Amino acid sequence: MENIKSQLKAAQGMVSVKEATVSRLQLSVERMLRERDTATRNHLAEKKTLTEEKTKYRELAEERERVLAADVKETEQLKEELSALKRHLKLVEARGSPNLSRATKRYSWQPTMELDLSSLTPPSSTPHHHIPTSSSLSGIAELRRKKLDKVG
Repeated sequence: MENIKSQLKAAQGMVSVKEATVSRLQLSVERMLRERDTATRNHLAEKKTLTEEKTKYRELAEERERVLAADVKETEQLKEELSALKRHLKLVEARGSPNLSRATKRYSWQPTMELDLSSLTPPSSTPHHHIPTSSSLSGIAELRRKKLDKVG
């Protein structure tokens, strides 16, 4: 009987040691799961941020392309207008009009501002990107209208 009691106590001691080990392992597993969940949340947040930044830069590039296309189209129109004015001036000169000096003054073209070509350089070569805003574009359009009013 004494032998059985001592074996029972030894078995109970081993069970309590095993229970303590299981408890420590459960705490360790729970901690590792929390760390994994935190790392997963951080990774997803970084991925979302990167996706948002990519979208933002893609939209900025598309806006820049639209502005550039509009500028190219406007430049072509201005070239056509200048060409028409030059043809008109040649016709007036060929006729020998007495109002030649007035016609020359009226149709002579002078640039009203210098172009800022820095906004047209590729993004990789410029440290600061200039993206025209609607207010700066409307300012340019207003300057061109004033110039056309003076000419016309």
